[in-house]
Amino acid sequence: MEVLKNFKDIKEAKLLTSYKAEILEGLQDAIQEVKQIKQGKLKGIAAKDLLNEL
Repeated sequence: MEVLKNFKDIKEAKLLTSYKAEILEGLQDAIQEVKQIKQGKLKGIAAKDLLNEL
């Protein structure tokens, strides 16, 4: 937290709850997965198939 105070553009920093940190981590993983699908490193699934799984 002390390190963040040294940056002039950061006016206020708040600590994340474990729940919010978990959500953020999940979003970061999802973004990485989408990037890999776009690069052809992973194969995506059709939206219809995804909805059928629900």
